[in-house]
Amino acid sequence: MVQQRDTMKTKRTATLPVASARGASGATKGPATATSASALEKRVAELERDLAMARERVALLEAERGHVLNRIDWAIDSLHTVIESEA
Repeated sequence: MVQQRDTMKTKRTATLPVASARGASGATKGPATATSASALEKRVAELERDLAMARERVALLEAERGHVLNRIDWAIDSLHTVIESEA
């Protein structure tokens, strides 16, 4: 007969190192947390600057698109005028 492994024992030993590394609250403690929080704050500030620049770029592109559409409309109107004057 095939002998089955005790899966509960395997699961228990696999979770113990993770739980003991985090502590009872589940969060890491010490200076590493302060350093990572500072790094995250810097990253957030950097992303906010990037977002502001991207929004400015989008506004410029939308304005340019408007100008291009106006030029296309003007060209089409001019062609209609030429065709009507020839007819």
